[in-house]
Amino acid sequence: MKQVAGRLKLELAQYREIESFASFAAELDLATQKVLNRGVKLVFIIKQQNKYILSVENQVLLLFAAMNGYFDSLLATELEKFKGYILNFMKLSTFLENFFVTDMLDRDFLVTIFTDFFRIT
Repeated sequence: MKQVAGRLKLELAQYREIESFASFAAELDLATQKVLNRGVKLVFIIKQQNKYILSVENQVLLLFAAMNGYFDSLLATELEKFKGYILNFMKLSTFLENFFVTDMLDRDFLVTIFTDFFRIT
């Protein structure tokens, strides 16, 4: 989790700061829009229902995708659907088994998997 979420606190702080000022601005530059867009998606990924708590492995997968920009091109309304797709897709791969046994994140493998996943969908 620390490997994936290292930047999470910083990105969420930037998002909260920009979010409070964005309501006053008429136009936002592209970089500011990107920070706001990613922040909305990070907050969505972090939120969990009381009765449906994700395993640490699944949380790592989703945070990795969000932190590395794989959700940036999605609309906020598509996130729940893609979240389910990704979790089902990863059940079919060996990543979760290897992650559970080794407790190590294979970053290159994840990049390959997510690149393939978003190319297919």
